[in-house]
Amino acid sequence: MAAAFISPNDPVSDLLRVPFSRRSFGEKKAIILRGRPTPKLDRLSKAGKGFVRHFTEGNYDRYDWLTASTERNKQFCWPCLLFNTSEGTWNTIGFNSLNSFTKAAIKHQASERHLTAVVHLKTFGESRVDLQLDEQRRRETSLHNERVRKNRDILKSLVDCVIFLGQQELSFRGHDEGKESLNRGNYLELLSLLSEYDADLRHHLATATVFTGTSGKIQNDIINAVAEVLDDAIKKEINNTKFVAVMVDETTGFSNTAQLSFVLRYVTDTGVKERFLKFEDVTERKRAHDLAASVLEVLGSYDCKTKLVAQCNGIGT
Repeated sequence: MAAAFISPNDPVSDLLRVPFSRRSFGEKKAIILRGRPTPKLDRLSKAGKGFVRHFTEGNYDRYDWLTASTERNKQFCWPCLLFNTSEGTWNTIGFNSLNSFTKAAIKHQASERHLTAVVHLKTFGESRVDLQLDEQRRRETSLHNERVRKNRDILKSLVDCVIFLGQQELSFRGHDEGKESLNRGNYLELLSLLSEYDADLRHHLATATVFTGTSGKIQNDIINAVAEVLDDAIKKEINNTKFVAVMVDETTGFSNTAQLSFVLRYVTDTGVKERFLKFEDVTERKRAHDLAASVLEVLGSYDCKTKLVAQCNGIGT
């Protein structure tokens, strides 16, 4: 950012109008590099008994902090003008009493506010707070991103376990999932195996208290999430195909309930696809019109009624 305009004739007056603290780092650096102004104050004088006191330029040499404003015809403290934000004589009002100048100057340069301002002036730019804050934000962002990456990798391992067990048609839960059990079920045992080769997953399983990803509820949530993704992919395929055939068959569930299995068959750019959709419980709805309603309901949910070209009873027939 370009430095703000500072009048070469009276930079002190400009700083009083736009305080140093409200300027950008670039502006501040330019002001400090330019140095304190030491103008002549020809109009600053004080009549005494038989004599007249005038402003003495030699005071600039005696007091290396002294500066002045020709516009305001007053003397100021350069470090305090820059770094002392509290209202005072030497940084906001200005000093113009020549009779008590030496006493006032000595008192001021020994004050705590002045000494603090001098330290800030001498160390300006060596330790910028804004840069330190930026570095702190960068470190916090980096740590946050690393935590997010690890959490995503851990969740990916959980999802991979669910997909693998689903593809192999293996059960998830065990009869005894306690830590001392010799067989805690396929899901937990598979996670345990993966953790032997993944330090982050091993640490997560050993230390996590809020979300471990091993409970039955979480397993079901992941299964449902994977199913939704697959369902969306099937719907996209159906949307891009012209014709669809439905295959429906009756099967008996493990609880001796009557179920209809639904499979859609269609052609994509990569060949013929057969996608299993769902099992529908029809134990209490075995009449022809009830079964037909179930078929139409499934076809409607996949928006393919108008694309139906054939149907058959018995998967694979």
